[in-house]
Amino acid sequence: VKNARLKTPRFTTPGPVTRHLDAKGYEVTTGIGPDLMTGAREAVSQMIDLLAGRYAMDPVEAYMLVSVCGDLRISEI
Repeated sequence: VKNARLKTPRFTTPGPVTRHLDAKGYEVTTGIGPDLMTGAREAVSQMIDLLAGRYAMDPVEAYMLVSVCGDLRISEI
């Protein structure tokens, strides 16, 4: 993300990450912390910030959207 000050890594996939998922790609935020719960909270918080900023959503609406549509994955322990 050009000229952005990101707290954690963020990336976009142009297509599906597996053959069973949406072919349009994904917007991904990451969370890093001392344990899984802290990392998960950070990733969700970053996604809420991304949605609120990019799409002018109210943070509460972004939170509700992420809670229903978010796909939380653990990639490293």
